[in-house]
Amino acid sequence: MATSIAPPSWVFTHPLVEPTYRIVAAYSANLDASPEKASEELIALYTPSLQEFSMLFDTGFLWATILHAASQIDPLSPLHSHLTDLFLAIREHSPPQETPAIAQFKDIRKIDSFWSTLPLLPAVWKDFDIAAPLHPRLMDRKYYANDIRRGPHPTTSHPGPWRNESLTSAQWASLNAVLAKEHARTNIVHLDLKGLFALIDALEYKYGAGALDDLVPAAAVWVIFAGRKVKFNDVGYPPSGDDMGSGRLPWSAGLLWGGKKGFSDERWGFWKERFRTVSLSDGVERGTKEWAERAWEAMREIDDG
Repeated sequence: MATSIAPPSWVFTHPLVEPTYRIVAAYSANLDASPEKASEELIALYTPSLQEFSMLFDTGFLWATILHAASQIDPLSPLHSHLTDLFLAIREHSPPQETPAIAQFKDIRKIDSFWSTLPLLPAVWKDFDIAAPLHPRLMDRKYYANDIRRGPHPTTSHPGPWRNESLTSAQWASLNAVLAKEHARTNIVHLDLKGLFALIDALEYKYGAGALDDLVPAAAVWVIFAGRKVKFNDVGYPPSGDDMGSGRLPWSAGLLWGGKKGFSDERWGFWKERFRTVSLSDGVERGTKEWAERAWEAMREIDDG
């Protein structure tokens, strides 16, 4: 993957995107760049949008632009971890001056801080989830087909302009690696579920080789970069009914998994063996086999203590 970040196709859809891209692209290309300095520049850019509630949704362009940059960087590259540091620097930034808009947002979202929660990142991630090379695609699943009929959810521009772009397997893996690296270093609520969904998507269904090539790298990065937190996850997610085919609820499971829902040692062992099977398969691309082998090795090392 290139280390020179190409601008998003939607760079001129909002006045904030182009200057955001310039800051992020410059930071992403330089390992010596300070994440604290870049975060200060970005937060200063978005501070005027914190005055009115409707403008708070502009924050989505910040996350989308950083994720767009991450999608162009190999997850194993130091530059990828460097970009993840930028997310963490923003999260650790001092709270903005309380405005009626921020107070209203915090009340609605039931949060006690602002930047530390990476506000609107989950909404933006849903747009990228929709663009991901899933099998079936998210919007082709029963739950989300009904979701469309209920009308769009507010993310940034109902929905974000990036939703209509299709992601490659490599891009999807890089995006998941950002969240995995964040999960390994933070306690952001429900971030663990993004890893669960990636593992379900890749390992709990019977696919042909093409689907495995699309999905396995994104699952692998979760155990490579956050494997210990995945294995020892003790957050209780009690089953609560049918997920209506979404594959995106804490108690979701693929057809190949009939055990306990949520995180467990048994499910970890199942995923580990599935990675091993893919790594030895002759029907997938070499890169897919390599990601599966890395994941299996990471899980074996964790199991060995």
